[in-house]
Amino acid sequence: MATTINTKNFLKWTSIAIQIDNPNITKSDSIKKAIKELQKEKKMRNYIRVQSIQYQKDNPNITKKDSIKIAIADWKKI
Repeated sequence: MATTINTKNFLKWTSIAIQIDNPNITKSDSIKKAIKELQKEKKMRNYIRVQSIQYQKDNPNITKKDSIKIAIADWKKI
């Protein structure tokens, strides 16, 4: 079962965390930073999904779990 990002929740809690870390930041700026974090998260998830599918096509013996682990490791190298 694939997990999806609840955008509203993600933005809310990320902006709250940003405000806790930076009490002098405005709510508007914390939302802007949260939006950037959301974009990075979506980019990462898409990269992992695409790479995992490609690894499975290139090597039919690899499990989905292993292809995802490899894709995550590749993402961390970037």
